[in-house]
Formats: sequence, structure tokens, C-alpha cells
Amino acid sequence: MRLLGLALTGEYKGLRDQTFDFTQSEDGVIALIGLNGSGKSQLLELVAESFAYLERAVREEFRARRHMPFKVELIYSALDESANTPQPVTIGVEIALDGSVSAMLQREDDWEPVTTEFIPLPRHVVGYASGLNENLQRAFLKNALQYFDVMQIRANRRKKLEGLTVDEAEVDRIEEHYFLRHRGVFEPIYRDDPIQLNERDTPLPTLKFIDYDCAALLLASLSFQPRTFFDRVFPDIAHRYPHKLVIRYDLRNAPIAPDTSKDILQLIRIVGPHSVQGLCPRTNDQEYEIHELDYLAADIVIDLESAGLRGLFENTYLGEPIRFFEKLYKIQLLGIRAWQSLDKKELRKDDFFGNVKKPLKTKLPLSITELKLQSATGELVDFDDLSDGESQLIQTLGAAYLFGRNSLFLFDEPDTHLNPEWRTNFHKHLKSAMAGTDSAQAFVTTHSPFLISSLKKENVFLVEKNDNHITSMAPVPHETYGASFEVLIKQYFGLTTAISQTAVDDITHQLHSAGLSKAEQRQWIEQHLGESMEKAYLLKRLED
Repeated sequence: MRLLGLALTGEYKGLRDQTFDFTQSEDGVIALIGLNGSGKSQLLELVAESFAYLERAVREEFRARRHMPFKVELIYSALDESANTPQPVTIGVEIALDGSVSAMLQREDDWEPVTTEFIPLPRHVVGYASGLNENLQRAFLKNALQYFDVMQIRANRRKKLEGLTVDEAEVDRIEEHYFLRHRGVFEPIYRDDPIQLNERDTPLPTLKFIDYDCAALLLASLSFQPRTFFDRVFPDIAHRYPHKLVIRYDLRNAPIAPDTSKDILQLIRIVGPHSVQGLCPRTNDQEYEIHELDYLAADIVIDLESAGLRGLFENTYLGEPIRFFEKLYKIQLLGIRAWQSLDKKELRKDDFFGNVKKPLKTKLPLSITELKLQSATGELVDFDDLSDGESQLIQTLGAAYLFGRNSLFLFDEPDTHLNPEWRTNFHKHLKSAMAGTDSAQAFVTTHSPFLISSLKKENVFLVEKNDNHITSMAPVPHETYGASFEVLIKQYFGLTTAISQTAVDDITHQLHSAGLSKAEQRQWIEQHLGESMEKAYLLKRLED
């Protein structure tokens, strides 16, 4: 997945009537730089909102209830995974002011129209924000809610049909109601005259946001990789080897789908029933017949050092951690039931661009309650006790590896908690995690000259806001690859010097206001200032 361009007609926050062109970018990582408040994050939000709306329009079981108050045109390349052998195609999509969607596909040199349901989407659009940017998360929550609504509709139908096998007329009425109201959720099977419905497969939403709960699940999904994997993807993290994992599920208040219990049962069969610690009374005969679980709420305690366990997971999930992640993530999404009703009402509106807060993890039907990590020397720490920088690296690099092919990553300041050495290596490690995934692309907002120095200028875009509070974006004019950090912060971050303003003010006072002779000025500089280009310049000026 590569976003090649986006054109906005109308206004989204500080963005207005602009075209964003990324066709000249070659690296899979694109950096958006600029001062605080310049609008970098708003561009990520617009990309997320556009793909979220597109998914709602493409998927028959999802609903686009209100159109967005602006027009968006997207051009992107993606793998068309509907073919037997996935083929790269270029897609041009227009989301009109009235909400209608039209698209063209380019195969070789020809463009051809394609109906909405056949528009190739990215496999994943993955979001991450280091701070409290709930605005970026909003687009992801909208589509997560759409998925939950489908699960709720399916659960409501099953509940209404329970015990109605004798009353055929009522069964027919219920089936016809759901067929007419929710054609994208169900498909009919005709047996003589009455309609009988099957539940269609409902894939997870394309958009996935890496918040705290999802981050723990992400690392848990990677826990069955060999140690060499963690050495390659997380080389800077001392406690990088998963040692113990506790998965808690609670299905007592969730809209359970038939495969929900099956996925949990599959996990229990891998680790063994001795690993299950019940959190409620055992299921009765009727509950067990439906779910085949001894408990509707329990902890599954997994010793990740257990002999043969890795092989069992590889065989069950075909050696693909993403399969394990998705089976558990779709259970986690059932926790949307606990969201505030007002938030859910707003998130169902395509033109809603306000703030929402996701509830705490304690209300989730599935969560990671304990994840022990081990160092090479055997020292153990909890995942929750990692530093902010360690956690940030695990989330971003782990996501880059897990979702990989045909994915678009929207990372809002993923390097804020990293020390200078880790910032210097961040691009290298991100590319390593994305190794072998030429079809993936990451947009990264950053204030770090370390990342910029790792990228060619075609992959660095300067975002600025004018006096009318309108945001503009343009490629940087000078080569950034290999440029010194001092040069970059002066060119693009509004600094005239590479030392602190406190030191600048003190130097100005001592050299211009204190009445010191040149000899005294030299003595003060040598005694009070650390080594810097500024110190060398001042001494040279006094000498001249």
C-alpha cells in the first residue's frame, strides 16, 4: 500500500483546498515535519478519515449514514488480493460532497472504472499516537463501532430465534425482517418458499489503532516467535523476550458470535486445560452445550518457555502471528458495548470530527492482564513497567512487523520518548521491521532531526500554517539525507542556534551588558560554556 496523493476540496480543520503529492517519494517512510500546531497531525487525521469512510462505503455490512462536509480524491497503489495471485494496482477514488464514491483502476497503462464493492482496500490502516491525540483515533473508533454493530445485529437475531423452531411463522417473519434490514450481514438460503439466512463472514475493520490494550495484545501475538526474531526487531530493548502471558476473557456480557467461543477453546486446547483459572462458577449444561467452555470468564495462564508450545502455535496459526492477533482482537472489540451511548451515537455520524474517550481496559471481554518479559540474563519485568521509550518502540516496530504487507501506517510522533541513540536508529529499525514488505508505507510526524537525517528530501515534507491559520505542505528544498542535526534544526525547526535560549540570554548579558573587557569576556566564555560551535565562534570573534 502506497498513498500517492490526496486532494481536498473544502475544509478540514486547518486544511483547505489543497493537493498533497507523494509520487516522488521512494522510501517506505515519509516524514511530516513542522512546528507545534502547524497541522501535521491534521493531515494524518484526514488520511484516516478518508480511508475509514471509503471502507464504510465499500463494505456492504457497514453504513455510511452522513457524508463528510468536503470532497476527497485519493490515489494509491495496493495489492488486489481478490485475485488468485495478488497483483499491484493503482486506484483513483473520489469521495464526493454528497458522499457518493467513484473509482478507477489502472492496470498497466489503462484506467478502467470499477464499482464500489470491488475497490481494493489496504489490508490494514494502522494508527498510533504518542500523546493524547484522540483526534487521530476517532476515525479508527468509527469503523470499530461499525464492526461491533454487525456483531450486535447477529447476536440479536440469534437471541430472537432461540426456542422458535416450532413457530415457523414467527421464524419466517424474523428472517425476512433481518434480510430486508441487513442484507450485508446475512445471505439467504432458499429452501422452498421461506427464507433462511446464513451469517456472512464479517472481517475485522481495515483500520486498527494501537492504543494501550491493543499494544499488549500485539506483543502477545508475537510472543511465540523465536528469540532471534526479538533480537532483530527489538535490538535496543533489554527485556525483549516474552516469558509469561495471562489472557483474561469474560463473555458473560458480550454479544457472543459462534466463533468467539471456538477461538478461545482453540487457544485452551493448545496450552492445555490446566492453564485455565476460572473467574466465575462453571458453566451449566446448557451453557456448555453452546460454548464448550468450562467457564464464561477465566484467566488463561501461558508459560511461554514451555517445551513444544511454539510449534503448536505455528501449526495452529500457520506460522502467522497476525492470525492469532485477529482472533483475539475481534473478541476485544466486543467491549465496545461499554462505550458511552452518546459517544456511539456521535461516532456513527460520518461528519463527526469531535473528541471521544475510549473506556478503560477493565471493561473489555478480552485483555492481557499480565505479560512478563525477560532479559538475556534472565531478569524479569512486567510489560507495564517498561519505560515510555521501550513501550513506544515495541508498539511501533511490533506493529510494522505484525501488519506488514499492503498496509498503511499513520504514526503521530512515534519517537517522542526515545533517547538520542534510539532516535538515531529509529528509521533503520523501522525499515528492518518492515523488511520484505515493499507494499507497506509509514507516514510519521516528527520533531526529530535524527529521523530526517535518515531520509532523502523527497520523503520529507514541511508543514506550515500561515497567518490565516491555513496549513500548507511542500517538500523540503534541501537534501536532508546525512545532514547534520544542527543544520536541520536551524533550517526546519525555527532555531537560530543549537544551544538553549537560557544560555543565549546569559551570553548576551555577559558580553554586551556586563561591561567586561575582552580578556574578561574570553575568561568567562572558557569557564562557563560547554563545547559548541557557538563557543568556538565567540572565541574566534574575540581573537579577530
